[in-house]
Amino acid sequence: MTANKHEKIYRLKSIRFDANASDTFQRLHDFGFYEGMPIKVIRQIALGGPWVIQADTLYMALRDDEFSLLEME
Repeated sequence: MTANKHEKIYRLKSIRFDANASDTFQRLHDFGFYEGMPIKVIRQIALGGPWVIQADTLYMALRDDEFSLLEME
């Protein structure tokens, strides 16, 4: 993933057979993430840290497991 790149969420991946992924999916949905939502990937923090993204005026840091559920185009 390239830093400072504007993206659009194509879909949120819901992995039904994995309880942890399902909880993470629900958390992202509760935060207001939706399909077609424009976001900007700012960067990934050094040493495998969280991804910093911007959605509207909201800045958020997502762990790899959360970020991996965002399928972007």
